[in-house]
Amino acid sequence: MPAPFRSVLTVFALLLAALAGAQSNVEVTFSISDPRQQPLRGAAVQLTELGSRSEVRGRTGNDGVVKLTLTTPGAWELSVNGSPMRREPIRVEPGETSIVQQAFTFNPELDARIKRQSFVRTGLHAGDAALPPDPPAEGFNLITVRVAGSDRRPGAGKTVRLVDLKGQRVYTAQSDAQGNARFHVPGRTPYDIDVEEQLNAGFLQMDDKINMNIFQSVMYDAYDIRETRSHDTVTQVLPSPLAQRASRAIYRVQVQKGGQPYAGTVYLDEIGSNTVYRARTDASGEASFVLPFGKRYMIQFPYQRDVDVINLADVRQRASGSRRLFYEPDPALEFPERYIPPPTRLVLTDFPYYHRLPYPAPDGAPGLTLRTGAGAGKEAVLEIGIASAFPSGPRRAPVNLAFVLDISGSMAGDERIESLKRGLVRLLQELRETDVVSIILFNDGPQLLLPAQPLGRDRARISALVQAVEPSGGTDMREALDRGYQQALRHYAANATNTLVLLTDGYDSNPADSLLAVQARYRDRVSCLAIGVGKDYNYDLLKKLVTQDQDLLQQAHEGKELEALFGNRLVARSVPLARDVRIAVQYDEGLSLQAAYGIRNLQTGNRQFSGALNALYPQEQVPLLASFMPRAGAAAKASYPITVELTYVDMATGKPGRITREVELRFGEAPGGEAAAEQRKMYAVAGANRALLQMATAFEKKKTAEAQEAVEAALGTLRNLYPATTDPDVKALTDQLLLYRRALKNVAGKQALR
Repeated sequence: MPAPFRSVLTVFALLLAALAGAQSNVEVTFSISDPRQQPLRGAAVQLTELGSRSEVRGRTGNDGVVKLTLTTPGAWELSVNGSPMRREPIRVEPGETSIVQQAFTFNPELDARIKRQSFVRTGLHAGDAALPPDPPAEGFNLITVRVAGSDRRPGAGKTVRLVDLKGQRVYTAQSDAQGNARFHVPGRTPYDIDVEEQLNAGFLQMDDKINMNIFQSVMYDAYDIRETRSHDTVTQVLPSPLAQRASRAIYRVQVQKGGQPYAGTVYLDEIGSNTVYRARTDASGEASFVLPFGKRYMIQFPYQRDVDVINLADVRQRASGSRRLFYEPDPALEFPERYIPPPTRLVLTDFPYYHRLPYPAPDGAPGLTLRTGAGAGKEAVLEIGIASAFPSGPRRAPVNLAFVLDISGSMAGDERIESLKRGLVRLLQELRETDVVSIILFNDGPQLLLPAQPLGRDRARISALVQAVEPSGGTDMREALDRGYQQALRHYAANATNTLVLLTDGYDSNPADSLLAVQARYRDRVSCLAIGVGKDYNYDLLKKLVTQDQDLLQQAHEGKELEALFGNRLVARSVPLARDVRIAVQYDEGLSLQAAYGIRNLQTGNRQFSGALNALYPQEQVPLLASFMPRAGAAAKASYPITVELTYVDMATGKPGRITREVELRFGEAPGGEAAAEQRKMYAVAGANRALLQMATAFEKKKTAEAQEAVEAALGTLRNLYPATTDPDVKALTDQLLLYRRALKNVAGKQALR
């Protein structure tokens, strides 16, 4: 290449690099008026960059004007008082310096009324459907709703409903040839208007109207589509081209698989119901749907679950959208006969999750409770319960909490994100003004929602930030975890509780070792409280992140359980009540220990076993389990004495403590009641979990027969304990074991053919 030409290319590349790295500076001025064309004061104005979700906020002054500065390139969407404005995004180019001025009208009363609308129509009672008189009766209004299409033609023969959400009543009428539906309904009552399947096609604000004739027009355009429903699955036949109409939203999902357009089926699960919309992709890999407003939909592929969420919860009249996704089939779903998870991919529910009946928790010292019961076959079970109360002595230490929260698309399922919001907002109300909080969100990348700061008087602002969070995207935890620890260190104090709270419901896209390496730099100063949500998170990773004495793993199967985990539980973890906690059990020579669950560093010896427990915090409940058989060759006894000793160091006094309890173990004893049922379930889960780990470990070592033996033993135990159970947790565990049994049988068959 000639030297002058190379020089030109070099200069051009440098110019491009400089332009790409240059900071933009776009000054945006909004002048906002109310419907009376008066300046709108105190309106909350926000610009959100659609790619990074970066936000710039401000409020209008007395002149209705707010000025915002944009320094990041991208497309910025405007919202006022939390409501997105239907305007073209403001586009900022790299290195751009410019001034943008916009003036518009915003009706805060109308906005507030629309936000009061609900898409919930359960529990409504039918109102009086008698023909309306003219004039209306005393205390009533005569309402005429005129239905018309976008072409202004009357909508004849349409079902129109007036919904009184406060009074839980719905009034129904059919539109006539002119598109008019007439109602005679109580006055001084606001109504939402539904037309056919379109909820909230309009509304009537009639708080002060009575004995009046009222007219209201609404727009409704029916789509020319054919829908068939088979059980809960809806299949649509759509016209081409598909024109947008005022009754539902058009949504297109573009899918690629292996770098090519995906040819197959796309499913949209309507969140909160059993309805599923199904569509085939076209030659370009696109599937089209016509969806009711006011709902959220989880995108699913045949062999990939909880891919992303479509949020139409606040959409009305007209809407359209699209999503571009990559289909990466899960081998466990596509080829279940070939998929036996390694130990690092097992997701187990630890048996303490099923402990619900509290053990007694006396003031001043831990409580120690012993219960006995029947195990599988001839086994007998010892349950050891350790409990603590709230301290009545010194005040708690300062709190420094760094939240690292998964907001990937799968968090939209099972009310997870809504429960998380409610729990986090409730926690904010319980913290002190001097407590420090930071919030980092992550999906495909991290987002610093709230830098570390004392709570102060910002509860309302922080709560509003939390309430605005919406789930989407994938799961990339690494950088978010690093930022979370960095935020915790910004306000680190030796006399405070410095805790990173990590919450996730999926598998991260980074190797586990890289995440553990991130934590290793901080773990001597910041403890970790990990929360696994659902039944498909990285159990192995979270267990490895909480190996220290002051760490803790919590599990929430469904979204509603998240709310309970926030609040006193997190605040109570300010200072442990006891450290160096150990348990020691001595048992009669006529007994043979079969298994012990819930104890770290288990040591067994002659007629005894012992081990360590995590530090004990206020209001904590710790169940432990051990199973025994009569020792072979020993004389049978009516009962067998067992002594349990709990030792610890009291954090308040620094002095050692010791509690001793004794109990008689009997074989063939099957006590009834809730406590016995709970013990049986914990024992069943603990044994099944152990068998699953044995299965996965054996299969990883290519010992298929050993893996099969572990599964058969676990199934035998569950059948012995639950001959005919309707317990959903036990059934799910049994189904999981049966799936692995079938897979192992197929593997063994293939091995025999080699």
